Amino acid sequence: MTDFREMVIDMGRIQQANARAKQKHIEFQIAMSENKIYPEDRHDSDAEEFSRPLNWQEEQAKDIEELEESES
Repeated sequence: MTDFREMVIDMGRIQQANARAKQKHIEFQIAMSENKIYPEDRHDSDAEEFSRPLNWQEEQAKDIEELEESES
């Protein structure tokens, strides 16, 4: 019976920790949406990673080089 009691207590602690973590995550998301550095329509960067072509960094570097050359 004590093993079950300890397991229930541990489950309660885990649920409390999850609730605190969720609240911190929500506060973080709100702070990010209020920060003017990040656009409001910012999307999930992980999803973006999978939608990009494999050589996206090379393409981005070429675009930056072309932009810098056109500004000169």
